[in-house]
Amino acid sequence: MPARLRRRSVDRSSGLMVRKAGSGKMPNAPLVPEDKKKLFRLMMDGAIKPAGPMMLWKTNQGCNFRCRYCFCPESELSREHPRCGAYSPRHIARSFDETGKEWTILMTGGEPFLYPDFIGLCRELSRNHFLAFNTNLSTSQAIRFADEIDPRRVALVNSAFHAEELERRKRREAFLRHVRYL
Repeated sequence: MPARLRRRSVDRSSGLMVRKAGSGKMPNAPLVPEDKKKLFRLMMDGAIKPAGPMMLWKTNQGCNFRCRYCFCPESELSREHPRCGAYSPRHIARSFDETGKEWTILMTGGEPFLYPDFIGLCRELSRNHFLAFNTNLSTSQAIRFADEIDPRRVALVNSAFHAEELERRKRREAFLRHVRYL
């Protein structure tokens, strides 16, 4: 792996997860909300540099929740975009690989776990890149993801807790089980 590519490590002075060239494994050091001011100050002082490119990718528009406060119209959440899943996981990963960079790919939707062959996509992407995603953790795919994807290649799981929707769908316990499993 080229030395210019960076890996995550923990800045001992701040306790924040940062990337530094040449460090080995990714730690399990989450960034907590209280650290936002400290992180901002370190970034402004130049102590933390961007780790490389980040891609925000709306993988799909479908969602299995219908939260009354959602900003997306139900008509968009109810049907999937016709091009969703049109390219194979290998084709998508190769497109990132061909840039010669190590990306952090933040996937959002809809609900990314509803993307066709999402686990296969994550498996391909995580070979050379880091994964991050927003999810409601409502599907059993979350368990498969935890079992099959190398956690050192997962930069962030941003799980939304939709209490009202989980209660309405009687999925609260399943959600908590998924959170504990991850």
